[in-house]
Amino acid sequence: MRRRGAEKKFDEGLKKAYDLHSDIAKQLITICTALLGTAIAAAKIQGIDIDIDHFFIAAAVLLLLSILLGILHLGALASAAIEHTNLNKAWNVRGTAIAQQLSFWGALICAAINVF
Repeated sequence: MRRRGAEKKFDEGLKKAYDLHSDIAKQLITICTALLGTAIAAAKIQGIDIDIDHFFIAAAVLLLLSILLGILHLGALASAAIEHTNLNKAWNVRGTAIAQQLSFWGALICAAINVF
């Protein structure tokens, strides 16, 4: 059995770091969902042939990938919080955060190329 004093406790800075990571991931998931829904609705209204527009498809796939990576990132944050892992040492937390943000920016670049 563990003693009460033996349990690891979060310091305030680490708790704020987890909250910040979580908020950023949730915001990117929300933005990607809104952009994906808006883009598909606008394409349907304007009658754009989605099947032949490669940059539109790439942007949609990258937005969907960013959503999925955000969900994985939240899971990695939860497991790191349970284990009281420092975020600088948790490669799965940092890796999913970087991958989510890169796919989001890649989607925005594809969408900008598609518009112009």
